[in-house]
Amino acid sequence: RLHRVTDWLARESRVADLLHHCDTLAIKVSEVLRGSSERIAMQWLYTVERHLLGFIERTAGRADKAAIKEVVRSQTEELIEIERYYARAATKAARIVYFWGMVAGAAVCAALGTGLALALWLGDRFDPPNTLTTQTFFLCFVAGTMGAFISVLMRMSSNSFRVDYEVGRSTIRRLGSFRPFIGAIFGVVLFFVVESGLLSIDLEAKSESQKFFYYGSLAFLAGFNERFTNVILGKAEQTIAPTLGDSSSKRRRRNGDEDDPD
Repeated sequence: RLHRVTDWLARESRVADLLHHCDTLAIKVSEVLRGSSERIAMQWLYTVERHLLGFIERTAGRADKAAIKEVVRSQTEELIEIERYYARAATKAARIVYFWGMVAGAAVCAALGTGLALALWLGDRFDPPNTLTTQTFFLCFVAGTMGAFISVLMRMSSNSFRVDYEVGRSTIRRLGSFRPFIGAIFGVVLFFVVESGLLSIDLEAKSESQKFFYYGSLAFLAGFNERFTNVILGKAEQTIAPTLGDSSSKRRRRNGDEDDPD
């Protein structure tokens, strides 16, 4: 964690603003990141604050405007780069947490499916588990679960998967655990829709094994469409780069110095 009690040293408002941004980003890093990425980001932020405070102490508050402008410019770029590193590391960490949440959800789905199969078999109130209809039902249940699982993994590998990593690791884990259930529900609903005749699909000409694989394929595709059920998935906002970029642009326009980098 980063703790600083030096607010009275920064008489220059731009330096004080940068120190405040460092403190804000340090809070995010300490809450979201873990392990090596957290240590790297915290040490990096500490270096920026040490540089800014060292500049204040070296100049004893008597630095000229050009020197202040240069140190603010260089440390602004450094702080924006730290936030980019934090966003990349947090995105990867959130994907890992989400993945293990899906694994836990798939395990619970398997337990529920096993319990339902035992209930059907012991209760003898529906078709016994050795009939083709019941087997097809459980096939759709499993295929829908696997379809949702594979769908998320494919989006993760293609970088099209987004999750707000600042909602908390436990929340991300719970969101991941819901995905297999969504896929299983899609697969089971498809099974009931086809069996009820709501869709005009002629399966009479198909053999029993063809029907079995037909249902499995459709259930997998139904679970694969879990991507359309967006709960609170989204992308966390970067607050430092837009703020510092806007203020830098305003200063450049005000000073007539359009060639200075942000």
